[in-house]
Amino acid sequence: MKKLVAYFMIFLIAPLAHADFFTGGIMGTPAAGGGTIAWTGTNASDSCTEAVIDTDETSYTLTLPSNSTGDLLIAVLCADPAAVSMDVTTAGWTETNIDASGNPGVSFAWKTAGASDTTVAFSWSGANKHVAIGCALTGHTGSAGSASDTNGGAESTTPTSPDLTPSPDALAVVRYACQDGGGGDHAACAVGSDGGDCLLVSSTNGTSVATGIAIDFAPSSGAQGTANWGTTNQNDNWVGITHAFY
Repeated sequence: MKKLVAYFMIFLIAPLAHADFFTGGIMGTPAAGGGTIAWTGTNASDSCTEAVIDTDETSYTLTLPSNSTGDLLIAVLCADPAAVSMDVTTAGWTETNIDASGNPGVSFAWKTAGASDTTVAFSWSGANKHVAIGCALTGHTGSAGSASDTNGGAESTTPTSPDLTPSPDALAVVRYACQDGGGGDHAACAVGSDGGDCLLVSSTNGTSVATGIAIDFAPSSGAQGTANWGTTNQNDNWVGITHAFY
């Protein structure tokens, strides 16, 4: 009889332990969307390409980093404030374009890589110098929201990227900032109020614009907070963007 009771208790307890393994308890609750987003390479330097163009132009074609079908591609171009009608002319990209008066013109674009994504083309009105950055990441499923901000044409030494509450919870939060002015440069990696891991790719051509892109690969859920790029060495106009992916 005792053996029968023991077997019966094991039969009752085993399914409960099995259920707890997937819903909390031992394993914890999986992140929304599951998976992990990461650089295609070991870090930002070998997962991104950058170009600093010191001549006045109205278009530019950026060579993208090495990528595979299904990777997340991000491409950003920032031009002097006189640039307007910012656009990504290569088909298949989703873009956010900013050309507010007095601020740098910015095209921020992303897409899921196909079999032959090697370049992306930008165009704008008003010939200007510009900086472009392209990055490749693995493990994404979709976009979880975007926010952008400018300083309304006022000058500042403390550019920021705006707060954003991703939906669903993000696996990676991308921060971008561009500041106008000769010699401007971002002094620190952008990190939101939640902190997290962050890498930076920065370009400065000394006479035009300075840009930086930072990616938090360990964002917590909910509001991400405003990211501060630190105090730059140039008091000038800026544009900040925050975008989340899952």
